[in-house]
Formats: sequence, C-alpha cells, structure tokens
Amino acid sequence: MIKKRKSRRPRNRNERRTAPRPVLRRLMLPLTVVLVLLIGGFFAIMMAHHEDHLEETVARDIAAIPERLSQSLLSEAAGLDMTLAALTRSGQMPEALKERDRNRLLTVYEPLFRQIRQIHGVSHFYFMDPDRVCILRLHKPEQHGDVIDRFTAREAERTGRAAGGIELGRLGTFTLRVVHPVYA
Repeated sequence: MIKKRKSRRPRNRNERRTAPRPVLRRLMLPLTVVLVLLIGGFFAIMMAHHEDHLEETVARDIAAIPERLSQSLLSEAAGLDMTLAALTRSGQMPEALKERDRNRLLTVYEPLFRQIRQIHGVSHFYFMDPDRVCILRLHKPEQHGDVIDRFTAREAERTGRAAGGIELGRLGTFTLRVVHPVYA
C-alpha cells in the first residue's frame, strides 16, 4: 500500500495569511532601523546643505550692502543737486540772497519747499550767506542767524561747488545733505 503524503498547502486563503514567516519577522526590525537611519541621514545632509546655502546667500547680500548704499546715496544726492541747481538759476534767488531778504525768500520758496517735502521727503531747506550764516530755514523760519558749521557747508565753501554726504544730525539721525553754492 502506498500512502499519500499530505501536502502542507493551506486549505483556504485565511490559513495562508496566518502562516508563520520566521525570516521576514527577524528581518523586519533591522530593515526598519536601516530605513529610518537612511531617511534621517538624508534629512541631515539636506539641512546642512540648506544652511550652507543660506549662509552664503546672507554673506553675499551683506557684502553688497555698502555698494548698494553708496549707489543709492549718490543717486539721491544727484537728484537733490539737480533740484538745487534749477532753483539757484531762478531769477529771484541770487538777488534775494545778496540782499539777505528773508521775506522774499520765504514767500517765493516756501510753497515749493512744501511740495518737495510732500513728494520727495526733503525735511530741511536752508539759505546761507557766504560766511555760512543762516539767513532762513524754510522748515523753521523763526530759527536763523546761526553759523552752519557742517562738513558739507564747509566743503561747498572751500571748493565753490556742490557738496553732499551723510551727516549726523543734532537728534542723532543720519541725514543726506547737499549744499549748492549760488553765484550772482
């Protein structure tokens, strides 16, 4: 008699799924650990690369600030100088300055100053005599008669040409100033 060997095949699908798989169970934890380490390592490398790139970008931007500031100041000073050049060529300014006529200067230039202040943010406008004595401040007409001893005023006096630059104001604020000589 020949006996039939019983096969170990599961009789239904549910039996097959619950069949033990000792190799997979033993490998599952190490594979999971390796996968977590790979993902963590990739993330750490990406973060380091991102930080390096960010540091380079910030360093490059910081290095460009002085040049950008210088260009911006030159552009602003040139705009102020052009405005002052146009104003000094007006027929009334040289004569009013020569006569130290505060009322005429105030009447003619105060409305223009208000407009320039509103549109371009110009905060101060002075008229000085050749000795740098303030004839009129359009922004504070009641304050006059003092000597303006700022670098830009002295430089314009020394060279006879327009001078501009950043100066520290009385209240500790940095201000772009442009002084333009007027000749009769």
